[in-house]
Amino acid sequence: MNRAFLLATAMLIATPAGATDLVEAWRAALAHDPTIAGARASRDAGQEAEVQAKALGRPTVQAQGAYQYNRVDVEADLPPDLLPSFSGARSNGRATIGVQAVQPIYDATKRAQAIQLREKSAAAQVQYSGEEQALILRVAEAYFGVLAGEDTLDSYQQQVAAAEEQRR
Repeated sequence: MNRAFLLATAMLIATPAGATDLVEAWRAALAHDPTIAGARASRDAGQEAEVQAKALGRPTVQAQGAYQYNRVDVEADLPPDLLPSFSGARSNGRATIGVQAVQPIYDATKRAQAIQLREKSAAAQVQYSGEEQALILRVAEAYFGVLAGEDTLDSYQQQVAAAEEQRR
């Protein structure tokens, strides 16, 4: 008796091999719906604002360098009674390198920008959640619309079968 009850229950609960339940339909829509894909891309782009907000608190580093080279060639022919003639060359080079790192203790402008960027990131997440909820609603409406249609079809088929049986 117990075995027969379990078998009957399993047959009632089992769904056809090709049937899709609501969760499967939602997962498929989540993977393939273009609206949610666009919302996901917008959310990901908005989350980069959080990275930018963190970057505003990091130190800024500047590096600069320069090199200067000078060469002077001199030739002079003076009258012999003053000095003998001479010639020569002189050259020198100079290199400068500078590195500057700045970490402000408090910068109100950067703090305000960081707050705005964090809020932008949070807004992107909220927008995505809203799109996700809208997708759930669309999938549920479509899913239950199909179920209602199947019920209507079954009812119609039963009515047709009953009418044919009455005609006989």
